Amino acid sequence: MVSLFSSIHKDVIGHVTECETSFEIWKTLERLYNQASMARALQLKRQLNTLKKGSSSISSFVLRIKNLGAELRSSGQAVSESHLIQSVLNGLG
Repeated sequence: MVSLFSSIHKDVIGHVTECETSFEIWKTLERLYNQASMARALQLKRQLNTLKKGSSSISSFVLRIKNLGAELRSSGQAVSESHLIQSVLNGLG
């Protein structure tokens, strides 16, 4: 387990120092990173739902919406094309 501890980043090591098995370490890290992933997905959803075109060009605005959708999908979240279209329309107003 020493080699396992040496491969864990110093910012995370405090979360696993009390673990006695590699399985406990794995489960602790899994829980920790799943929480971070959920927080990131919520942040992306919020951005998607509140993004405004402002002074940016329409093409860069639409590209930003598409990129947010792609990031959400890559994190395992379902994002429909109609949701993206609605986000574009909402952001134009």
